[in-house]
Amino acid sequence: MAVFWSDSELLFSCLDKPDVLVLKRIQDQKVETLRSFYIQSSIYDFTLHPSQLYLLCLNELGRVYLYHIEMAQFRGYIEVQKGAMQLDVDMSGMFVAVSGPRRAVGSISRE
Repeated sequence: MAVFWSDSELLFSCLDKPDVLVLKRIQDQKVETLRSFYIQSSIYDFTLHPSQLYLLCLNELGRVYLYHIEMAQFRGYIEVQKGAMQLDVDMSGMFVAVSGPRRAVGSISRE
């Protein structure tokens, strides 16, 4: 699973370890690791916030972790249905939806 961020040279990937998301730069056929985000258990899904400032990661424990990308800072997590497998954020960035055994919706509070 991989997602490009910001431009075509930056890539989020969780291929190396099941509980770590890595931001990599791909340039001139070289791959450089820029940041790592540790999620505490296996990552089921991840996505970028519409603002492109935050990374959201769904793990097997039923938590959606929120990280500020540029500062690599953990901002908190949202408890969702354990066993949820897919994560999505609406275009306003205010709501997350997960799907799995049952559908659940939560909101992101603004700081």
